[in-house]
Amino acid sequence: MDWANVVIIFNNVIIFYTICILTIFCVSTLSATVVISRKNKERREMESLVEKFSTRYIPVSIIVPAYNEAMVIVESIKSLSILDYERYEIIVINDGSTDNTVEEVLKNFSLVKTHRVFVEAIKVQEIRDVYEGNYNDVPITLIDKTNGGKADALNAGINASRYPLFVAMDADCILKRDAIDKLVKPFLMDRRTVAAGGNIRISNNLKVKDGEIEEYKYPKGYFLIYQTFEYLRVFLIARTAWNIINANLIISGAFGMFKKSKVLEVGGYRTDTIGEDMELVMRLNTHCLDMKEDYRIDYVIDAYTFTQVPTTMKDFAKQRIRWHVGLMQCLSIHKGTLFNPKYKQVSMLGIAYYTLFELLSAVIEVTGYVLIFLAIIFGLFNPWMFIFFSITILVYAFSVTVSALNVEKYILNVKTPFHIVLKLMFYSIAEPLIYRQAYNLIRIYAMIRYKKYKHSWNKVERKIYGEENQK
Repeated sequence: MDWANVVIIFNNVIIFYTICILTIFCVSTLSATVVISRKNKERREMESLVEKFSTRYIPVSIIVPAYNEAMVIVESIKSLSILDYERYEIIVINDGSTDNTVEEVLKNFSLVKTHRVFVEAIKVQEIRDVYEGNYNDVPITLIDKTNGGKADALNAGINASRYPLFVAMDADCILKRDAIDKLVKPFLMDRRTVAAGGNIRISNNLKVKDGEIEEYKYPKGYFLIYQTFEYLRVFLIARTAWNIINANLIISGAFGMFKKSKVLEVGGYRTDTIGEDMELVMRLNTHCLDMKEDYRIDYVIDAYTFTQVPTTMKDFAKQRIRWHVGLMQCLSIHKGTLFNPKYKQVSMLGIAYYTLFELLSAVIEVTGYVLIFLAIIFGLFNPWMFIFFSITILVYAFSVTVSALNVEKYILNVKTPFHIVLKLMFYSIAEPLIYRQAYNLIRIYAMIRYKKYKHSWNKVERKIYGEENQK
């Protein structure tokens, strides 16, 4: 075997793959920027029509699964109780916590045990107790159940929910006060809407008191900064771009709204995957296409929630292993849709993209570095080509970060201090060399140890809001 030719062939494959990724990302960045600007104006016009010719709201159930969330659950519930929305309820599901989550909720919100019985539309683990009460005139239900995992807890919340729309969110999230009002708009404006996702921002430097966000600072330290503009790119650029062709396959488990009747129609969340949020959205897509229904799965860029992200490499690895294993599970469950014309853009673009450029990207990138090493050994290394592609990748990382910041500043009216912008730009140049490579190794490890982690949640440690600001 001529190893030199093998290296050349694989080098060409890596070059082609890199060009494809950069092209996709550049097109999505330009498309998202244009569409966000246009849609922002259209949304304001449509919102004025909605407020004039409709009841302006649909009652919403907010479902908060909680497992060992004693540190953050009280502030989360308090923040939910002061939202700018007409009518909603809060349902907290204690999924067999081993800490004092239940005690903290009962102590701070004066809930009382009831004998309420609700229809088990979706089978769930045993419900031990139900507590109810009001806080700030908002109905609160606490369901204490046997541990069954996040998906099972969400299904219990759906069973208990009273309203036609429900929000699924994480216990550590703090919603912006108008978040529900923003997120419900697609359901009011278009009856085809079956789900909508919100914009996720990092909350590690939030200072929260009695549910109110008192202060927000950009996270300190390179590790949190890398995650900051990763979230900017994912939620401002990528999700918006997929929205253009109605091919969004992910609504983050941190904050999403769903039509209850449609979720019940597909059987609720699957409990045999740790990527239950993505799997449900993929199943909604395929179900609607199977039934030949005209539908929309929307993404609302100005519906904000703030979520905690890992502050240590150990917790970061736990989270990203869970994400990648969940992605593998979802793509395996829906492998029959890949390149199947029956499923239109969901299959031909969405699932194909997640398979080739999310699931396998780490392997291909690392293989590229190995090939560079082999090319040096065989005397085939082209330094000018290497420099060209290195500069291209660095310029891409820099330009996409700048684009995301500009979208926030000029379209969403989010003002980022100039010195913070400079810091983010500087760090973005180094991201492909440091942060992305660490992430690649974690994803490869997740693929190798898939069997070990496919049923493991790998919970990340929470911190009290404002803890970083007090240091």
